[in-house]
Amino acid sequence: MSRAEKNESQVSQGAMLLKEYRRDKQMTAEQLAEKVGCDKYMISRYENGVHVPEGRRVILLERLCKIPVDSWYL
Repeated sequence: MSRAEKNESQVSQGAMLLKEYRRDKQMTAEQLAEKVGCDKYMISRYENGVHVPEGRRVILLERLCKIPVDSWYL
């Protein structure tokens, strides 16, 4: 298994759904960040599985992007 495949397999469903949502809506990470109250770097971290949104942000992402809270946890 390549490094990219291994990393992709370890990314939560929430991270993949967030990236897909943003692409479908043709939004930049910066635009989405403004809506959920963080910076574009945090959106990138969520999409790449480096960080998991918590608290208010995970609820905002659920409401805005229709990403179930439990999809962030492997």
